[in-house]
Amino acid sequence: MKIVLKIDLCGSKIFFDSHKENPEIRNEIGQKLVDSVTRIYPYADKQYPDGTMYGMQGDCTYLILDKASVAIRYSIDFLTDWYSQIDNLPDCRIVIDIGDIGEKNYGGRLELTSVAFENISIIEKIYRAGQIGVTEGVVKVSDKTIVQFINRREDSTESRTIVSYLANYENPRIVQDSSLVHALFIASDKASDVREKAYEALIIEALLNKLEVKLPCTEIIQYLKEHQCTDISTTHIISIISKSDYLETEDSQYVKLNTEKKKDLDLVRQRFETSKKDFVDLVIDRIASAIRVHPSTIKDKFNVNELIEKYLCAIFLEIRMVANYFSSKNAFYENISSDEEFDYILKKGFFSITKGDREKFILIKQIFLSIIKHQHKVGNVYIASIFHNVLLLYYLNRNERYIHDQLSVLKEKKIYLDTNTYYSLRCKSSDFYDKANYCLKKCILIGMTVKLYDISVNEYNNSIESVLHNYQNTWNIQNYDIAYNPWILKEYRSNKAAYRSNFNYCVNMHYLPTGALNNRENTEESIINELKKQDIIYEKITDVINKEKLGSLYDSIFEAKKKFDPLYKTKIIPGSVEAYSEKVLHDANCIYYTKCTGDTPFELEKSFLTCDSRLAKIRKKNSEYNCVITLNEFHDFMLPYFLLSDTILSDPIEIPNFLLASVLSDEISKLTKIESVIGDYLFTKEEVKQDFKVLAAESNKERYQNIKSKIEDVYRSEDKKVNQEIIDEIDHVVHDYIGKVLGSISESMNNEDALNKNKEIESLKKELSDAKLKVEILQKKELKRKRYFRKQERKKKK
Repeated sequence: MKIVLKIDLCGSKIFFDSHKENPEIRNEIGQKLVDSVTRIYPYADKQYPDGTMYGMQGDCTYLILDKASVAIRYSIDFLTDWYSQIDNLPDCRIVIDIGDIGEKNYGGRLELTSVAFENISIIEKIYRAGQIGVTEGVVKVSDKTIVQFINRREDSTESRTIVSYLANYENPRIVQDSSLVHALFIASDKASDVREKAYEALIIEALLNKLEVKLPCTEIIQYLKEHQCTDISTTHIISIISKSDYLETEDSQYVKLNTEKKKDLDLVRQRFETSKKDFVDLVIDRIASAIRVHPSTIKDKFNVNELIEKYLCAIFLEIRMVANYFSSKNAFYENISSDEEFDYILKKGFFSITKGDREKFILIKQIFLSIIKHQHKVGNVYIASIFHNVLLLYYLNRNERYIHDQLSVLKEKKIYLDTNTYYSLRCKSSDFYDKANYCLKKCILIGMTVKLYDISVNEYNNSIESVLHNYQNTWNIQNYDIAYNPWILKEYRSNKAAYRSNFNYCVNMHYLPTGALNNRENTEESIINELKKQDIIYEKITDVINKEKLGSLYDSIFEAKKKFDPLYKTKIIPGSVEAYSEKVLHDANCIYYTKCTGDTPFELEKSFLTCDSRLAKIRKKNSEYNCVITLNEFHDFMLPYFLLSDTILSDPIEIPNFLLASVLSDEISKLTKIESVIGDYLFTKEEVKQDFKVLAAESNKERYQNIKSKIEDVYRSEDKKVNQEIIDEIDHVVHDYIGKVLGSISESMNNEDALNKNKEIESLKKELSDAKLKVEILQKKELKRKRYFRKQERKKKK
């Protein structure tokens, strides 16, 4: 049995007709469809049977896959990726069936036959753009934690009846009222099994939705089945109710709400709504303040509440799916944490104020993400409630026994930290600080062994020392301030008071061992002791291998990293190529001494944990260097263990807010920063890209050219005062540029409002003119009527 999947361009005729001026548009869109499919779906770069691509037929493409869950998971990824290219592409829909595949060979061309193809052609018109339709056969073999299957319908032909469902990824919550989830998972101080709480929420919702005083257990069971709960007996329902504060039974056959406790539900709902309103108001006020418009303007322009909910739901749905898939043979680890993963929601949501302008979108996204990320620190209960609601399906259907069985295997695992991972543990300004600390804390609790090589300690200390050296002496602007943007400098600048306005003191506090920056005697024992307090074991590499002996391993890492590494790119900086080679040599030695043979890092006894996603590019099938695992991948792999019942109930607010912050940290770290756009322009001879319109308009101004001409002198200058003046000038330029981008958003919004008002005025003028014309016509008719009657009167008198 194979999974047959069809991706179809909806309304393609209308789309292509509206682009008649471009005769190549059909080929261009077809190529984009193929490119997206091959990028998203596994092995879609090869034709079936070697891969999963069956081929293009007109405005659609077919894939043949082995697993239903894989098909649904990647179909969600495909649609979100496709819709992130807003206003550029026609709509898509996906329909999936399962069946036996027959093969025929016509003149060397493979043709497949299956009832699944016929079924798809019958039911595909049911589903709208952006939807995923699946047959009942697919639902039966799908993982029940993935998405909710709703809107069951039957379509009959002469020979058979086809039952199909909508895969509801667009609204992944299974309880309509999230305040119920808030009441049971957050407001309640009565701990119980997380699955029981999920059932309890759904039973309460059934009673509230049906507006009945009581419901028979049989109807409750049916309601739970409709929400894709596993089979549950009347005895089980009665057991849940016996432990509930809100529910009670009548004659062991009926379920009803406790009247007194219903008042408590109303109070909890009020608390939930207040938290939600405060969150929405904060987003409105901050964005309005940033772009200098009245909050009412933001409210009028887009639905902030809907945007926040969609964004949170998309993030938590991804968490739900990732938590599920790693318990299924690591099927998706290579495709997690893609760049700009949730932009399709923000681009659509903010389109009314950015109009698709990339420069404006980058800045608005930066503001929006920083507001939401800040909320995790205050433990927002609204965020936590949405999280639990989205994960209800996971709680209800996951195989928790499997997770517990795997814990014994994980206890044997050894994790070696890359320098940047250890750096993230110590430096709060790192984009990975929250994630690194949380993951390592949980791993140690599970019983895993965490280690750090001595050469990584040396590289870490040398790294923060080099920033201090440049800060105190040459102020190498390009490498250390804009292009490289070291965490230790961000840490100091974000909290100068804590470091006594002394960067030397800041570096000393982060040095290993702490405070030993200027005292190098007997430090190894101090290092071992300090790491021991963090539950990290210090391990020495006695024989550091040179690059000639490392051979292909060194070369692979060199090539994988060089395209993105600031040290390698900035050849104008003396010694940068040598410094880059030292970094590669460090990584190669760490990986050489951690190496194990296997297909994925998760099945190996040892793993090398890095924040550098480029290092993972050296992994190959069944390679001895597959020990490399990125922090994002490791975090996603560990999700099922973080979400065990006892953990999630003991920290019902902390965990959701932490997980949200982790995702947002990734999104923010990948986000093109306005500061880096300025930096790229100032430190290269290239012109500004045209999609940065505000900067392009400013790029020829004397102030920009003056700074550009000074920068090369800074590299050779030892005048600390002059160098600091250049830094201050750049800071002012960045600040002014951001102000102008925000101003351009405000101006375009005001212009649009003025245009709309003018249109409204013109429309009113036209309506007035039309009304006057109608009045004149009526008056003429009335005059004509009067004349007629007068004439008739005169005739009568005669």
